[in-house]
Amino acid sequence: MQTSHISVAIHYVWSTWEREQIIEAEWEERLRAAIAKKCQEIQCPAYAINGMPDHVHVLLRLSDKLAIAQVAQLSKGSSSHLINHEFNLAKSFRWQGSYGASCVEVENIDRVRIYIYNQKQHHENGSTIPNRECSGN
Repeated sequence: MQTSHISVAIHYVWSTWEREQIIEAEWEERLRAAIAKKCQEIQCPAYAINGMPDHVHVLLRLSDKLAIAQVAQLSKGSSSHLINHEFNLAKSFRWQGSYGASCVEVENIDRVRIYIYNQKQHHENGSTIPNRECSGN
């Protein structure tokens, strides 16, 4: 094989600074679009992006060029830059420094994508699931 072939899906979750419920419905779509754009630019196309007022879920295909931490840093950085420069918030927007990242087996990508798209419903009825996408066994 002359070129690398990477087939790794990662489910990221990261929160706003101090879990503050600051992500507003009026600009939530632009936030998701900014994350998707950055994922595309770094060759980590997103399968799904959604969230709540205090956190975001991103499911993407990992590139062979970047580490998991680099993808999180670049995605978080570009999206917070957008928010701070495009929206008139009372204070500076920040993501928490930490994040969660779990691998997703190929056969579970659609299940996790649906879970991410239905975040608001899951949080309303308490049916959130732990990050156990890869069996590892």
